[in-house]
Amino acid sequence: MNDGDYRARVGEALAGGARLGALYATADAAQTVVRTVLFAPDGTHQSVSVAARDGRVPSIVDLTPAAEWSEREAHDLGGVVFDGHDPLRPLAEHTPELSSWTVPVHGDDAYQVAVGPIHAGVIESGHFRFHVVGDRILFVDVRLFYKHRGLERAAEGRSLDEGREYAQRACAACAVSNSVAYAHACEYVLGLKPTTTMPVWPGERLRFKNFGLKATSCWSMRAMRCSKVRAEAICWPSKERS
Repeated sequence: MNDGDYRARVGEALAGGARLGALYATADAAQTVVRTVLFAPDGTHQSVSVAARDGRVPSIVDLTPAAEWSEREAHDLGGVVFDGHDPLRPLAEHTPELSSWTVPVHGDDAYQVAVGPIHAGVIESGHFRFHVVGDRILFVDVRLFYKHRGLERAAEGRSLDEGREYAQRACAACAVSNSVAYAHACEYVLGLKPTTTMPVWPGERLRFKNFGLKATSCWSMRAMRCSKVRAEAICWPSKERS
Protein backbone atom coordinates (compact mmCIF):
# COMPACT_ATOMS: atom_id res chain seq x y z
CA MET A 1 0.00 0.00 0.00
CA ASN A 2 1.37 3.42 -0.93
CA ASP A 3 1.44 6.42 1.39
CA GLY A 4 -1.65 8.06 -0.11
CA ASP A 5 -3.77 4.93 0.14
CA TYR A 6 -2.68 4.43 3.74
CA ARG A 7 -3.85 7.84 4.87
CA ALA A 8 -7.01 7.59 2.74
CA ARG A 9 -8.05 4.28 4.27
CA VAL A 10 -7.35 5.46 7.80
CA GLY A 11 -9.23 8.70 7.19
CA GLU A 12 -12.19 6.87 5.65
CA ALA A 13 -12.44 4.53 8.64
CA LEU A 14 -12.26 7.41 11.11
CA ALA A 15 -14.92 9.32 9.20
CA GLY A 16 -17.16 6.25 9.53
CA GLY A 17 -16.91 6.34 13.32
CA ALA A 18 -13.92 4.05 13.82
CA ARG A 19 -11.37 4.76 16.52
CA LEU A 20 -7.67 4.04 16.77
CA GLY A 21 -6.92 0.81 18.61
CA ALA A 22 -3.18 0.45 18.08
CA LEU A 23 -0.26 1.59 15.94
CA TYR A 24 3.08 -0.18 15.97
CA ALA A 25 6.07 -1.01 13.80
CA THR A 26 7.32 -4.48 12.92
CA ALA A 27 10.52 -5.29 11.09
CA ASP A 28 12.26 -8.23 9.49
CA ALA A 29 15.29 -8.61 7.26
CA ALA A 30 13.37 -7.27 4.26
CA GLN A 31 11.45 -4.22 5.45
CA THR A 32 9.80 -2.27 8.24
CA VAL A 33 6.01 -2.11 8.30
CA VAL A 34 3.75 0.19 10.30
CA ARG A 35 0.44 -1.43 11.20
CA THR A 36 -2.59 0.57 12.32
CA VAL A 37 -5.55 -1.18 13.93
CA LEU A 38 -8.93 0.57 13.78
CA PHE A 39 -12.10 -0.47 15.62
CA ALA A 40 -15.52 0.21 14.11
CA PRO A 41 -18.56 1.14 16.26
CA ASP A 42 -19.93 -2.41 15.88
CA GLY A 43 -16.78 -3.90 17.45
CA THR A 44 -15.19 -5.19 14.26
CA HIS A 45 -11.69 -4.11 13.40
CA GLN A 46 -9.42 -3.70 10.42
CA SER A 47 -5.65 -3.47 10.08
CA VAL A 48 -4.15 -0.95 7.69
CA SER A 49 -0.44 -1.41 6.94
CA VAL A 50 2.13 0.62 5.07
CA ALA A 51 5.75 -0.28 4.35
CA ALA A 52 8.41 2.26 5.29
CA ARG A 53 10.34 3.76 2.40
CA ASP A 54 13.84 4.73 3.42
CA GLY A 55 12.60 4.45 6.98
CA ARG A 56 9.76 6.94 6.52
CA VAL A 57 5.94 6.73 6.49
CA PRO A 58 3.27 9.45 6.57
CA SER A 59 1.94 10.49 9.96
CA ILE A 60 -1.74 10.18 10.82
CA VAL A 61 -1.54 12.30 13.96
CA ASP A 62 -3.43 15.07 12.16
CA LEU A 63 -6.25 12.58 11.45
CA THR A 64 -6.35 11.15 14.97
CA PRO A 65 -4.33 12.86 17.72
CA ALA A 66 -4.47 9.59 19.70
CA ALA A 67 -1.70 8.29 17.41
CA GLU A 68 0.86 10.71 18.85
CA TRP A 69 2.36 8.45 21.51
CA SER A 70 2.22 5.36 19.28
CA GLU A 71 4.13 7.10 16.50
CA ARG A 72 6.69 8.42 18.95
CA GLU A 73 7.17 4.91 20.38
CA ALA A 74 7.50 3.41 16.89
CA HIS A 75 10.13 6.02 16.13
CA ASP A 76 12.12 5.21 19.27
CA LEU A 77 11.89 1.41 19.02
CA GLY A 78 11.69 0.90 15.25
CA GLY A 79 13.54 3.89 13.87
CA VAL A 80 10.55 4.97 11.76
CA VAL A 81 10.30 8.64 10.84
CA PHE A 82 6.71 9.89 10.52
CA ASP A 83 6.49 12.68 7.98
CA GLY A 84 4.19 15.43 9.21
CA HIS A 85 4.67 14.62 12.89
CA ASP A 86 6.69 17.63 13.91
CA PRO A 87 8.33 17.78 16.31
CA LEU A 88 8.72 14.02 16.71
CA ARG A 89 9.84 13.99 20.33
CA PRO A 90 11.26 10.85 21.98
CA LEU A 91 8.98 8.79 24.21
CA ALA A 92 10.58 5.52 25.33
CA GLU A 93 14.12 6.63 24.51
CA HIS A 94 15.33 9.08 27.14
CA THR A 95 17.82 11.58 25.81
CA PRO A 96 19.72 13.82 28.23
CA GLU A 97 18.84 17.05 26.40
CA LEU A 98 15.87 18.69 28.10
CA SER A 99 14.88 20.52 24.92
CA SER A 100 14.43 17.24 23.03
CA TRP A 101 11.28 16.22 24.92
CA THR A 102 9.85 19.41 26.43
CA VAL A 103 7.69 22.08 24.85
CA PRO A 104 9.42 25.48 24.83
CA VAL A 105 7.52 27.99 26.96
CA HIS A 106 8.69 31.60 27.01
CA GLY A 107 7.32 34.73 28.61
CA ASP A 108 7.59 37.07 31.56
CA ASP A 109 8.21 35.19 34.81
CA ALA A 110 7.74 31.75 33.19
CA TYR A 111 9.71 29.00 34.87
CA GLN A 112 9.70 25.22 35.31
CA VAL A 113 9.00 23.05 38.34
CA ALA A 114 10.55 19.57 38.04
CA VAL A 115 8.94 16.57 39.75
CA GLY A 116 10.45 13.08 39.64
CA PRO A 117 11.42 10.79 38.11
CA ILE A 118 11.84 9.06 41.48
CA HIS A 119 8.75 9.19 43.71
CA ALA A 120 7.99 7.99 47.21
CA GLY A 121 6.57 4.49 47.49
CA VAL A 122 6.43 1.96 44.67
CA ILE A 123 4.57 3.94 42.01
CA GLU A 124 5.84 4.04 38.44
CA SER A 125 8.76 6.39 37.81
CA GLY A 126 7.79 9.53 35.95
CA HIS A 127 9.38 12.88 35.24
CA PHE A 128 7.04 15.88 35.07
CA ARG A 129 8.02 19.40 34.05
CA PHE A 130 5.43 22.00 35.04
CA HIS A 131 5.66 25.25 33.09
CA VAL A 132 4.17 27.86 35.37
CA VAL A 133 3.69 31.56 35.87
CA GLY A 134 2.98 32.13 39.53
CA ASP A 135 0.22 29.67 40.52
CA ARG A 136 -0.96 29.16 36.94
CA ILE A 137 0.17 25.98 35.16
CA LEU A 138 0.65 26.70 31.45
CA PHE A 139 1.76 23.26 30.30
CA VAL A 140 3.03 19.93 31.65
CA ASP A 141 5.62 17.76 29.90
CA VAL A 142 5.53 14.08 30.86
CA ARG A 143 8.35 11.56 30.50
CA LEU A 144 7.43 7.96 31.36
CA PHE A 145 8.61 4.48 30.28
CA TYR A 146 11.49 4.36 32.74
CA LYS A 147 10.64 0.69 33.30
CA HIS A 148 10.59 -0.20 29.58
CA ARG A 149 12.25 -3.59 29.17
CA GLY A 150 11.48 -4.59 25.58
CA LEU A 151 8.95 -7.27 26.59
CA GLU A 152 7.02 -7.02 23.32
CA ARG A 153 10.09 -7.78 21.24
CA ALA A 154 11.16 -10.54 23.66
CA ALA A 155 7.74 -12.21 23.35
CA GLU A 156 7.89 -12.42 19.54
CA GLY A 157 8.07 -16.02 18.34
CA ARG A 158 6.98 -17.49 21.67
CA SER A 159 4.08 -19.89 22.08
CA LEU A 160 0.76 -18.71 23.48
CA ASP A 161 1.52 -20.38 26.81
CA GLU A 162 4.90 -18.66 27.02
CA GLY A 163 3.43 -15.31 26.00
CA ARG A 164 1.25 -15.28 29.10
CA GLU A 165 4.35 -14.97 31.26
CA TYR A 166 5.41 -11.80 29.46
CA ALA A 167 1.94 -10.31 29.86
CA GLN A 168 2.04 -11.01 33.59
CA ARG A 169 5.52 -9.56 34.06
CA ALA A 170 4.69 -6.29 32.33
CA CYS A 171 3.22 -5.07 35.63
CA ALA A 172 3.28 -7.03 38.87
CA ALA A 173 0.25 -5.19 40.24
CA CYS A 174 -1.74 -5.99 37.06
CA ALA A 175 -0.79 -9.67 36.62
CA VAL A 176 -4.37 -10.94 36.91
CA SER A 177 -5.97 -8.29 34.70
CA ASN A 178 -3.18 -8.63 32.11
CA SER A 179 -3.66 -12.41 32.11
CA VAL A 180 -7.40 -12.05 31.50
CA ALA A 181 -6.82 -9.56 28.68
CA TYR A 182 -4.18 -11.85 27.15
CA ALA A 183 -6.56 -14.82 27.36
CA HIS A 184 -9.27 -12.83 25.59
CA ALA A 185 -6.81 -11.92 22.83
CA CYS A 186 -5.76 -15.57 22.40
CA GLU A 187 -9.39 -16.68 22.22
CA TYR A 188 -10.09 -14.07 19.57
CA VAL A 189 -7.08 -15.06 17.45
CA LEU A 190 -7.94 -18.76 17.67
CA GLY A 191 -11.62 -18.15 16.94
CA LEU A 192 -12.75 -19.53 20.29
CA LYS A 193 -15.97 -18.41 21.92
CA PRO A 194 -16.21 -19.00 25.68
CA THR A 195 -19.45 -20.21 27.22
CA THR A 196 -21.60 -17.88 29.26
CA THR A 197 -20.30 -19.27 32.55
CA MET A 198 -16.58 -19.19 31.77
CA PRO A 199 -16.07 -15.40 32.12
CA VAL A 200 -17.37 -15.57 35.70
CA TRP A 201 -14.17 -17.07 37.10
CA PRO A 202 -11.76 -14.39 35.79
CA GLY A 203 -14.20 -11.75 37.03
CA GLU A 204 -14.21 -13.27 40.50
CA ARG A 205 -10.41 -13.32 40.54
CA LEU A 206 -10.30 -9.67 39.52
CA ARG A 207 -12.71 -8.72 42.29
CA PHE A 208 -10.70 -10.72 44.83
CA LYS A 209 -7.50 -9.05 43.64
CA ASN A 210 -9.11 -5.62 43.99
CA PHE A 211 -10.18 -6.49 47.53
CA GLY A 212 -6.65 -7.63 48.30
CA LEU A 213 -5.15 -4.38 47.07
CA LYS A 214 -7.59 -2.32 49.13
CA ALA A 215 -6.87 -4.43 52.21
CA THR A 216 -3.14 -3.99 51.67
CA SER A 217 -3.57 -0.22 51.35
CA CYS A 218 -5.58 -0.09 54.58
CA TRP A 219 -2.95 -2.17 56.38
CA SER A 220 -0.18 0.10 55.08
CA MET A 221 -2.02 3.18 56.31
CA ARG A 222 -2.49 1.56 59.73
CA ALA A 223 1.19 0.62 59.86
CA MET A 224 2.18 4.19 58.97
CA ARG A 225 -0.09 5.51 61.71
CA CYS A 226 1.41 3.12 64.28
CA SER A 227 4.93 4.14 63.20
CA LYS A 228 3.99 7.79 63.63
CA VAL A 229 2.63 7.12 67.13
CA ARG A 230 5.78 5.20 68.12
CA ALA A 231 7.99 7.97 66.74
CA GLU A 232 6.06 10.58 68.71
CA ALA A 233 6.37 8.46 71.87
CA ILE A 234 10.13 8.19 71.39
CA CYS A 235 10.58 11.89 70.69
CA TRP A 236 8.27 13.15 73.42
CA PRO A 237 10.75 12.84 76.33
CA SER A 238 13.35 14.77 74.36
CA LYS A 239 10.80 17.50 73.71
CA GLU A 240 10.08 17.77 77.43
CA ARG A 241 13.79 17.94 78.26
CA SER A 242 14.31 20.66 75.73
